[in-house]
Amino acid sequence: MAILDFKEIPRANVSNGEQDRFELFARDFLEYLGYKIVIDPNRGADGGVDVLVEEKRTGVGGETVIRWLVSCKHKAHSGQSVTPQDEANIRDRVDANNCHGFIGFYSTLPSTGLSKNLEGMRGKIEYQIFDNEKIEKDLLKSSVGFELAARYFSISLSAWKREIPSSVEVSSENYMLRLNLYDKRFSVFQALKELLLSVARMLNITRDELYQFTANTQEAVFLFDTEIPEYLERVRQNAVQLMFMHEQLSQSGFPPGEQRSKLAQEYGDLCKWFIEQFDVSQEMFAKYLRFTQ
Repeated sequence: MAILDFKEIPRANVSNGEQDRFELFARDFLEYLGYKIVIDPNRGADGGVDVLVEEKRTGVGGETVIRWLVSCKHKAHSGQSVTPQDEANIRDRVDANNCHGFIGFYSTLPSTGLSKNLEGMRGKIEYQIFDNEKIEKDLLKSSVGFELAARYFSISLSAWKREIPSSVEVSSENYMLRLNLYDKRFSVFQALKELLLSVARMLNITRDELYQFTANTQEAVFLFDTEIPEYLERVRQNAVQLMFMHEQLSQSGFPPGEQRSKLAQEYGDLCKWFIEQFDVSQEMFAKYLRFTQ
């Protein structure tokens, strides 16, 4: 059951002096997550951008700054999903504002049509969707997030605190710590799945994808028992080997013969190993992603 009622934030299409509050919430929320605010919400023609933020990613190859166009759609009062008509020309808007990716910040959900449109842009631009459930989860995982939620959802939080049974002695701080640990562990698992999906699609891995995997899993040593960091290091080493084999086999100067056949066999075996890791990783991570652990 949802804790936060997004209808507490006034409608965005009613000129009462509070119509910008959802965009201001989006700005504060993204800043809380660690994004740098480049363009704040403002009234008037916005060129299809409500907020513009930057994300700094640090990997083996150094730092990369990703510029995100943020589009806010507050439809909680109607309960309607966000449609392709609400989000027209996403790619053109991203390009026109010199951005690398798109963030949809919604108080409801994207429609199936919009989700398909975004999926069709995968590989051309990056995109993220923050819907009401994801926003709530990210807010309620830390004390700082609770403070931010209290500014925009004071009624909801007060009602939630009253409904917590005193006999159960629920500790909100303990709940937040457990939720935060789960979230960090799931992020590592998600980074692994993204690497495996890349190999499944291309039977190869790019250097950028390898750098991203390394950056997104570097905290694993603090979050899991030794079996997971050791497993992730094995995945990383095999990814390096796969990339090396693919480069060798792609060279036009590598003539047919016994050596090439042997390398092709080893490459095929390694691709098969990566495909098998979908099931292997699911089993390994399962005990860490049960919320009771």
